[in-house]
Amino acid sequence: GGWIFTETDSVFAPTIHAQSAWADFDQDQDLDLLLVNISPLTDDGFIRRYRNDGNGVFVGEDILDSLTVEHGEAQWGDFDADGDFDILIAGHIKELDGSYNTVLRIYRNDNETYVPFEVIDCVPCEGWFDITAATWADYDTDGDMDVLVSGNYNSGSQIEGRAKIYDNNGGTFIDSGNELPAPRASGSRGGTFSWLDIDGEGDLDYFIAGQYFVPGGGGLVEAQMHIYRNDAAGQNVAPTSPAGLNAAVQSGGTVLLSWDPATDDHTPSAALTYDLDLFRDGTPVSLPRRLPEPGNVSAVTEWLLSGLPDGSYEWTLRAVDAAYNGSDISSGQFNIGVTGVNPVENLPREFAFDENYPNPFNP
Repeated sequence: GGWIFTETDSVFAPTIHAQSAWADFDQDQDLDLLLVNISPLTDDGFIRRYRNDGNGVFVGEDILDSLTVEHGEAQWGDFDADGDFDILIAGHIKELDGSYNTVLRIYRNDNETYVPFEVIDCVPCEGWFDITAATWADYDTDGDMDVLVSGNYNSGSQIEGRAKIYDNNGGTFIDSGNELPAPRASGSRGGTFSWLDIDGEGDLDYFIAGQYFVPGGGGLVEAQMHIYRNDAAGQNVAPTSPAGLNAAVQSGGTVLLSWDPATDDHTPSAALTYDLDLFRDGTPVSLPRRLPEPGNVSAVTEWLLSGLPDGSYEWTLRAVDAAYNGSDISSGQFNIGVTGVNPVENLPREFAFDENYPNPFNP
């Protein structure tokens, strides 16, 4: 509290081009870390999952065998809506056989065995020169996670930045035909892009900023920023508000919050994420959720909070669908410690005990 930050004892591998993503992959009510990129000590890329064991302790686990990512990124996401987190890989990677390829690939989570699934069969191909960034989002509000990819594209006359959307059609990714401008290098190298709902319609619009090649400029670049509004037909109805909120207070300032799964018109219930806020002696403000990201406690239906000081608490919860449209707020209350005694009215001012006759114990 008091805006005082204390470094934890957790030790993470040093990186010089790190990409990170957070999610509760093991559903134990805390956030775990996915860390990807190049190690400055060995000059080899890595994909490492840090499991959060509580109290600031993270345990590193190398995943995907010896496959490594170099100059790319990885993100959690549940593309098959089965309730666990798959991994999206984009960029230049070192394959298990030692070869190097530029890929846009999903590793499907099957009981923590990650099975490769190609989104684009080959890169460079279809004009792609390389891939620099990718992200999940349900751009067409049909309830599943699509993929937006950005990179450098060979238009025939020059190399230019470009972004494309691959539509998730029952687990098969199809080029949607939507081509959007992109910086010559996206992600952490020269530009950025993101999804957001700028007009509150429940669908995702597109923001892009960075260095663009000047048409006919012989390789010159200029800074640009654009917002593209999603004018697709149809409506994305927000999920139902979470119900059955319960707070099980334990010792030591610990409380286990739980709730019933919400439902949505398109996104399966298991793929909904949840956004949790906690207030102490305060009142939450109900504002439309337009953040282009999943809920902050992932896709679980319970969350453990520890180390809370004594007091009266209110907690609020939203369900978030695959298009990042949030439900109305549900709220609950709980107390930690003794916070007060309710007075009891209309009690007599005096009490008297009369002798009991006859006394059965003293005949």
